[in-house]
Amino acid sequence: MATSLNIEDDLYWLPSSSSGSQCKTGKSLQVGIVGAGIGGLMAAVALLDAGHDVEIYERSQFKNEVGAAIMAPPNSTRILDHYGVDMQRSQATAAENIILYPDSSDLVKSITIPITHCATKYKAPFYFFHRVDLHQELRKLATEPTPTRSRVARIHLATAVSHVEIDGTITLEDNTTVKKDLIVAADGIRASFLQTILGHKLDAEHKMSMLRFMVPTEELENNTETLAIFRDGGSLQNIGILYPGDDTLQPDSRSGAVSSDALYDRVVGDFPPAIRSICRRERIVGQWPLYVRQPLETYARGRIVVIGDAAHPMPPTRAQGASMAIEDAAALGVLLSDLDSKDDVSPRLELFSKVRAPRVASTQVISSMHQWDPAKVRETEKRFFNGKIPLLMRYEDNKWPLTQLVSNLHATMARILVVGVGSIGIVYSVLFTRAGAEVVCVCRSNYAEAKASGLELKSQLFGDQTIYPVVVSSVNEAARTSGKPFHYVVVTTKSFPGTQLQSVQSLRPVLNNTTTSVVLLQNGIGIEKDYHEEYPHAQIVSGVVYMPTSRTSPTSVKHTEVERLYLGPSPFGEKHDLARGVSTLLRAGGATVSDCDDIQGERWKKIVANGTWNPLCALSRCRDLQLLAACPLTLQVVNDIMREICTVAAAGGYSKYANEEAIAFQMGRSRARDHPGVEPSMMADMNTGREMEVEAILGGIVNPRPRFDVGYTPSSNSLQYCGYEKMTWK
Repeated sequence: MATSLNIEDDLYWLPSSSSGSQCKTGKSLQVGIVGAGIGGLMAAVALLDAGHDVEIYERSQFKNEVGAAIMAPPNSTRILDHYGVDMQRSQATAAENIILYPDSSDLVKSITIPITHCATKYKAPFYFFHRVDLHQELRKLATEPTPTRSRVARIHLATAVSHVEIDGTITLEDNTTVKKDLIVAADGIRASFLQTILGHKLDAEHKMSMLRFMVPTEELENNTETLAIFRDGGSLQNIGILYPGDDTLQPDSRSGAVSSDALYDRVVGDFPPAIRSICRRERIVGQWPLYVRQPLETYARGRIVVIGDAAHPMPPTRAQGASMAIEDAAALGVLLSDLDSKDDVSPRLELFSKVRAPRVASTQVISSMHQWDPAKVRETEKRFFNGKIPLLMRYEDNKWPLTQLVSNLHATMARILVVGVGSIGIVYSVLFTRAGAEVVCVCRSNYAEAKASGLELKSQLFGDQTIYPVVVSSVNEAARTSGKPFHYVVVTTKSFPGTQLQSVQSLRPVLNNTTTSVVLLQNGIGIEKDYHEEYPHAQIVSGVVYMPTSRTSPTSVKHTEVERLYLGPSPFGEKHDLARGVSTLLRAGGATVSDCDDIQGERWKKIVANGTWNPLCALSRCRDLQLLAACPLTLQVVNDIMREICTVAAAGGYSKYANEEAIAFQMGRSRARDHPGVEPSMMADMNTGREMEVEAILGGIVNPRPRFDVGYTPSSNSLQYCGYEKMTWK
């Protein structure tokens, strides 16, 4: 079973809302749920919707329900919404940002990672709930009829279950017995009946602990030490401090409270003053031990199934504890729908184990590490990943929509030098930063602005974010500033006649070693050759970028539509697999990257559009859709130029990439846009008086003709007609 949380995999597994009552035509079960926590109540809701009768046995009386915040990523909020959770009534708070402070000695500088785009990207938002509010909402859903069902669950409070049997018999603490078709054990970390399923005892391990407490925002805002940290933050702050398990700090068995002096000295004694001021000695805070348990192979036996923390406890490092319980409940609702017979229960529960165990087990393994390190995955755990152990972890990765950014690449932070901080440079500097890399940017014309206010990205795909990388004015300064070689030098500068060789040679201070590799994100055909001739020892990765952007200031970029990057080894020099390492790093930052073996073919495919729209839009001062609508002849001119480019590409052996299919693809991209379309880079440069990349974009099409022996036809004069040979550089 694949463990991917990719949206393509898990968007459609729930039945449609309109089909909520269809399964009621199947066999109805008598269900007993042990435990009325979030997992138990969610299971009750899902099984009620599946047409079953539900009773819940809860040992407490709900008089002193406690808890703090619950993070609910999209994989759980989608389920909550499907089953009718009222987000307003449960006071769900949309998560806006994750703010990282990379230097504990300087809490003014931070990295803000927006997550408001989750609703668009994953078709479900990222919410925070107060545990009590979500619990009350689920209890209401379970015990009151809804517009689509009349069945309700009956909750027996102060009713402890002492024993269960695989035939569905429940024995209460007063020795009363009841018989059920299905028993759902959802009694949390207590896991009283796990041994009945496994046939042996399996203890949980105290892995780490958390201090959780609430502080009024007003109190923090009045403190100059904490004002900078808790900004823009409502009326109440939920604060949690995660630290390694320490059995010497024993909490009170009833309240969870421990000596504030002991906590201060042992846990926060080495923290910055601003953090220590929050955990003052006189504060009474709570310590909650967090447990893990070896991943299970099965969750069911006979008519018993175990879910939530009772089956798979995990620390909150990835915000998946409650989410996995919610997924468990929904999976039960789906798999136990439309039963032909009560005898179907055991086979369906076996299927539940097969579906859930790999997904949950891999999430447990990842959550057990505060910093993700794939090298620490034990041999016995690798099978849970279905051969897809992630190298990096990010807060919203397509495979793992988790909540912690990890800054290690093979136990070492990746060091990136970005040369050229225009639109492409700014976007990929942000994405490298999001991946946890240490980024240094060589800025020239925008050096002062970048140094003062950082780099800003406003993106429909990635959200709005400002980063503060190390900013230098030259490659020489970068070499002097850096104490170690860079892993990658990423070149995003434009290429101009007479200066290209000088630009290549300027990288020598950071390429005078055998460990630094070059990543070229530049326009043009055959651009890699100069780098190979200058640095024959360096491994070079070449990239083709599709990403319409516009500069709104020297250090700010607006990004719409798409971001797609093709990476592959340079066509010059020895073949290598280095591109895959760069791809992994960028994917961790949110980029959409495809690995390809023939990057020059991808360059020709892009030039079909680039070599057409750039000169036409620059000379006409029209965006692509404006130009198509301006004159009936425009479409023919556009197609003629694209076919001419394909003819040149075919002469060079690249007809596989530049052909009628590529023309249809590029025209389809343009027509799919909203009017007036996009502003190609040459048009943007012309409008702002900047130098245009005429030679880099068009020279590779026009100049190779004699070498490829391409004949001139009337249509092949179209690029000259566009004024290639007469276009000024500005």
